[in-house]
Amino acid sequence: MEEETAEFLCKASTLVPAAVLRCHYLSKCRSMKENNVVNLPSTLFRTSTTCKFCNNVFATGNCSAVLLPKKNPGKKMKKIIRKNEQSPALLNTFEKKLLDKCKKAKDNKLVVRCLLCRKVTPFPLKKPVKLTSEIEKLDEIYTPETSKKKKKKNKKDIYAGLNKSLVPVSTPRHNSVSSSKSQKCNDSVLLTPLSTPKQEKSKSAISLSKTYSPFLANKSFSDSKNQNMSNKSKQNTGLDITPKLTVREQIKNAKLQIKKNEIQRKSMEANSAKKAKKCNSLKKILDNITSTPSPKPSLKAFLASLR
Repeated sequence: MEEETAEFLCKASTLVPAAVLRCHYLSKCRSMKENNVVNLPSTLFRTSTTCKFCNNVFATGNCSAVLLPKKNPGKKMKKIIRKNEQSPALLNTFEKKLLDKCKKAKDNKLVVRCLLCRKVTPFPLKKPVKLTSEIEKLDEIYTPETSKKKKKKNKKDIYAGLNKSLVPVSTPRHNSVSSSKSQKCNDSVLLTPLSTPKQEKSKSAISLSKTYSPFLANKSFSDSKNQNMSNKSKQNTGLDITPKLTVREQIKNAKLQIKKNEIQRKSMEANSAKKAKKCNSLKKILDNITSTPSPKPSLKAFLASLR
């Protein structure tokens, strides 16, 4: 008889629309199962599908779910973990309990709140283990450590994109000149007698003028060009280019300028006040004149004045 009532209650819980009645029927069935009176399928009372407090079925509209991330261990917890790694025998009972809690709270949690009884049931969610493919493992085993490729240094172009055949004509070659000089000096030491310092200076000047003649010509041309450009800029601006002032001098000049501006402002204010006073005095005089009208003479007085 009890089995029939249990089956009837289970079927009624699926058909009844009200959530409170459904929970009441399921709680009765659960109590009968716990007392080992009836053998009912365990799928009806799973903690993942029903609330363990009121037996409400978790469905849309009956519950709300929130995903909580795992908590990172604090400073004290990290200290305990380090202590456990070094020597686990030194841990207290309290520290061991904290370690167990930390190990359990490694994964994320799905917290489901029942909207009937307003109670919470947490579900631990284990993260899936990342599976490394066999190809990656083989690559890690068999790939030798290759040396890093050296970066190519960008060498500067000496000719700067010009024709190589024309560049040596205009530019001197210092190395060749120095080598030819050394050879000539050696020859002069062996063959020619000693010469005076004046003669040596004149000779060196002549030789240098011969070797560096194109270079010097280009240099003189560039110098003259720069001078002309500077003269033109001076003529256009009408001012000579002066060196930049130091910071202290700039500050001093700024302070002087501020003082001058203040003096000018005060003088302007004084002048404006004087002008205002004059204008006010003139207005008062004019008002007095207009307010006192001149008395008109009568006919008798006018005739008397004519006689």
